Amino acid sequence: MEEGMRLVGGDGSGDCRKTFKNRSRNSKHRYRRQQTLAAFWEHLPPIDPALVAAAMQRIRDRISALEDRKRAILQEDKYLIVHDLTRNRRERVRRPKVVCLHFSLVVFNASVVHFVMFSYLARLSMCV
Repeated sequence: MEEGMRLVGGDGSGDCRKTFKNRSRNSKHRYRRQQTLAAFWEHLPPIDPALVAAAMQRIRDRISALEDRKRAILQEDKYLIVHDLTRNRRERVRRPKVVCLHFSLVVFNASVVHFVMFSYLARLSMCV
């Protein structure tokens, strides 16, 4: 039997003491580990500044590459918009557009109003 632990048969008071002792032992172990962890964080092993500088430079290079790619994509987007607009203007001048015009006609028949819709296709040479 461990020192400081008494087991009393039947009434359960020994079990309570055993549980209390285990809790205090666990808290002591936890406290020691916390102290070790704190000491570790306070006294980190030295890191080579050249390694840190190289890692930071790699990150900066990647950021600038991403920014360059973003600029190239925006420039391409602008080019495509301008190209599409000029192409549409040229096509508009060369070919007439077909426009569908919708008319509504109201027919009165024995006090009932009927709406009749019909379409008319028109060829327009100048479309705005």
